[in-house]
Amino acid sequence: MKEIRNYKNIRRKPQIHGFSPNAFYLFIGIAGMSLMTLTMGFSWVKIICILIINALSLVFTKLVMSNDHIMKKLFNEKFPKEISPLTRDRSKKK
Repeated sequence: MKEIRNYKNIRRKPQIHGFSPNAFYLFIGIAGMSLMTLTMGFSWVKIICILIINALSLVFTKLVMSNDHIMKKLFNEKFPKEISPLTRDRSKKK
């Protein structure tokens, strides 16, 4: 007998640890750069600044870049309703 499999969530967006892929790569890049700055020396000011930068990048990538609704609102270009008088909607009464 042939087995039929239902694939649930087949249209779900890919995520890496709760981030969208681009947000994950951006966060890992910022975290890697902060680790490279720590290899040059330690000071309390540098450690606190790096922790603040990492926390801000975590919040930005998690809340803004991983949210599809906000990203669509920021980067979706809308077509104009009327390009020229030839494309005007004639069904509307004036």
